[in-house]
Amino acid sequence: MLNKKIKVIIIALIVTNVLTAVLLIDWTIKAQKQKKLQSVSELKVKTEYSFRDNIKYIEKLSLYSVYKKHAEIVMLGNSITSRVDWSELLDRNDIVNRGIDSDITEGYLNRMETIYSVNPRICFLMGGINDIAKNISPDTTIRNITQITAELKLHGIIPVMQSVLYVADTYPDYLKMNNAVSYLNTRLERVAAENNIRFLDLNRVLSSEKKLIKGYALNDGIHLTGSGYKMWGTILSECLSEYGL
Repeated sequence: MLNKKIKVIIIALIVTNVLTAVLLIDWTIKAQKQKKLQSVSELKVKTEYSFRDNIKYIEKLSLYSVYKKHAEIVMLGNSITSRVDWSELLDRNDIVNRGIDSDITEGYLNRMETIYSVNPRICFLMGGINDIAKNISPDTTIRNITQITAELKLHGIIPVMQSVLYVADTYPDYLKMNNAVSYLNTRLERVAAENNIRFLDLNRVLSSEKKLIKGYALNDGIHLTGSGYKMWGTILSECLSEYGL
């Protein structure tokens, strides 16, 4: 009789230990999953890109806010716009550069006052390549550019949309990037047509087979050589002539 009781107690202890071990393992797995989810969440927060984190943005904005020059033409964009002296390229003194390296379209919206202060007749806008690189939704980019052009119109400024340039095949994962560029340009051209805005397809001259022509691209595959800017300048000059500028 005593042996039976001892056996029952031993079995009960074994079952209890097994259940405790199972519960402990389950709790540990859930705790690890929760920790992993928190880590991913923290990573998303930390890696979310903001134009305010761009030191070039802060530097250039401080300059643009004190510049006093008035001009007929403004070039609004990112590093592709900022890297050339438009006055020298087009041989005219009525044009100013409002490009900022690494800027995204949300950043453009935040600095529209630097456009209005110039009191221009026309603004050439190029934006979107950095939005793509920063995994910003195309819907967000389209919304930002649409708002930019609407605000320019409200201030009596003629907006001209320029296509997002393709990258050359020296750019990392260029096929994926150029597919995104094609999609964005299709939507931009549609928005321009719906809102009676001029759309300049620069890729028609600067690209071939949905790739930036190598002779127009620096080694990084995204920025332009002097020859590339020269071709861009020719397109702008023709467009400006049509507007009596």
